[in-house]
Amino acid sequence: MATFVKIAQQEGICIEYSEAFSSVDPIEKIQKIARIVKQSTSKVVLAFLPQVEMTMLTQEMLRQNITGLQWIGSESWISSRGIANRESFKILGGAIGFANVNTEIKGLDDFLFSVHPSTDPDNDFLTEFWETVFSCTLTRQDGKENKKPCTGAESLREVKNQYTDVSEQRIPHNVYKAVYAVAHALHDLLTCKPGRETLFNHTCVNKMEISPWQGCNSQ
Repeated sequence: MATFVKIAQQEGICIEYSEAFSSVDPIEKIQKIARIVKQSTSKVVLAFLPQVEMTMLTQEMLRQNITGLQWIGSESWISSRGIANRESFKILGGAIGFANVNTEIKGLDDFLFSVHPSTDPDNDFLTEFWETVFSCTLTRQDGKENKKPCTGAESLREVKNQYTDVSEQRIPHNVYKAVYAVAHALHDLLTCKPGRETLFNHTCVNKMEISPWQGCNSQ
């Protein structure tokens, strides 16, 4: 945000106010920010906020009936389905913003649906996830007596939640591309041979001591 403010001022853009808050702040702080927006003369609001905070601010704007503003959103909320509803449209209708490309990650849904605790019994996260989704228990422990035992026949293909919904892959796709970029860079560095050097200075790396800059400069 500080970078944006600096560049905006250099370009002659007038910034009437700049406020910040988090989801753990008292509601009074959000109410104060909403009043600042309401009392300002600016009709354009640029919101660099995560979805949770933007939802909280929108709800407060609704309570104070603050409408008629042009919102510009960051990628964290501008394309969010969770914030797009009939009520928030009164505040955010016509908002513009920046969004990551949404695309398909081939094979991701099949991979997610194939996850099963029987194939990874030592994965505590998977065990907890499975027990939560299917309201059953894989282990007999204190506090779990009221839960039915998991049968092993449960299937994630029959579940509809955020985990199984692969229609929104904006952020995951960026992670996917980043992992592949690192993997390809490491592969090029580790398979380097004389005459087929991968670095710009036409050398191969010490495979036991690879530095981050070498991965960035591999061809």
